[in-house]
Order: sequence, then C-alpha cells, then structure tokens
Amino acid sequence: MNFLKKIIKNILKKNNLRLEKIVIPREYNLTSPSKDLVSSMTECKGILHVGAHRGSEAPIYEWFGKKAIWIEANPKIFLALKDNLIKYKFQNAYCELMLNEIGKEYEFHISNNDGASSSIFNFGDLVVGENKFWKNREFKMVNSIKIKSNTLDNFIKANDINIENYDHWIVDVQGSEFQFFQGASKSLNYCNSINVEISKGEIYEGGSKWSDVKNFLEKYKFYPEKEPNKAHMDIFFKKIKNK
Repeated sequence: MNFLKKIIKNILKKNNLRLEKIVIPREYNLTSPSKDLVSSMTECKGILHVGAHRGSEAPIYEWFGKKAIWIEANPKIFLALKDNLIKYKFQNAYCELMLNEIGKEYEFHISNNDGASSSIFNFGDLVVGENKFWKNREFKMVNSIKIKSNTLDNFIKANDINIENYDHWIVDVQGSEFQFFQGASKSLNYCNSINVEISKGEIYEGGSKWSDVKNFLEKYKFYPEKEPNKAHMDIFFKKIKNK
C-alpha cells in the first residue's frame, strides 16, 4: 500500500498536482478574537507560529498578507504541515522542539487527538482525573518518540532569520510555555505581541504555570489583555514599553 502511494504521489508531482488530506475538527472554537489581537495581526510585519500542528491558520495569514514561520515538533505531523503550506509562497515550516536547552533529548508524548495535544509532559488531573476540564472528551497519550530540543534564539541564529520581520507570535506548546520563552529571551526583544495558550490548573502534569509565564513576560514589558477566567485558554499579550 505504501509503495502504491509513492507511485501515485510521484505521478501527481510530475503534473504539479497533489492529494490533500481533509481533517474535520471534532469541535469548534467559537470565541471571537479581541480587537487588540486583530489589530496586531493587521499591523505586524510577519507571524511566528510555534506549535503549528497542520497549519490550519495558514489561509488566515495569507488573507492578512503576512509571511509566516511555522514550527512543529512532531516529525510525522510536520510532513503534513509542509504539504499544507505548499500553496503559500511566504510561509515556511521547520521541525523543532523549542524549549530552553540546546540538544537535550526528551520523551515526546503523542496524543490521541491527531497529535494536537502532544507534549513533553503527560496529561494532568484536569484532563484524566475526576474533575476533567473537557467533560465529554477522552484524551490520552498513545505513543512517544525521542526528540532533541532547541531554543528559539539558537534556531534564529542558525537559520539566519531576521526575527524583526516576525513580530507577532502564536505560542501553542502544550504545557512548555515557560521553557519556550526562557529559550527565546533575545528574540523577545523584537516581538510586539503574543497570543499564547495557558493553563491555570494541571492540564499537563508538571507543565508551565500561568503565574510563571505572566511574570516572565512582564520582565520584557509584555502585559496580558486580561486575566484568564478558565483553566485553559488563549491569552493575548501586548508589549507596552512605557508601562
């Protein structure tokens, strides 16, 4: 079967065609984006999206006319991400596990929801315990692979990327937000706004705490639009230099 797939792909490639897998989400996020987030998307030079998964937001970035860098840790999902970005000339993908150390090997746990919740951490009590945040969903880790980490600062330098051109960040790194930002301390100086997924409770066992993420970003003059009112949600940060 795999041999047949390769033959079909080669035939399509020679004719500038490709197969595209359509992944239908099981649920929708109906939360409207804030005015500040929309404004940042409009005014930014470009977007850095860490925790890319399959790149479902790519058409939005294209609509806004923004170039984008996508970073995904899972090698298998990364291949699908690259395929999905073929049609977007100014969007590029990289396979990296972005943390606060260079070259450290981690056990990367793969989740059962198409790998969307994969993490260096196992699920915590708010996912698999009695007081689950998602009452009607059954999440679990179904596999694990070994991946070596990198830092954003080292990645930017090694790939000769001008990070000033990517001044709006989307950070969706499944419990390792604090570690990611620690490894991005130099690059943060060129960022103007961040939309980051955070957890107040233990979504991931031993994962980043909201207070740690908030306190760290405030050192770089990033302030949250609001305090989180849920155990797990996106929070928008804006750089305010004179505060």
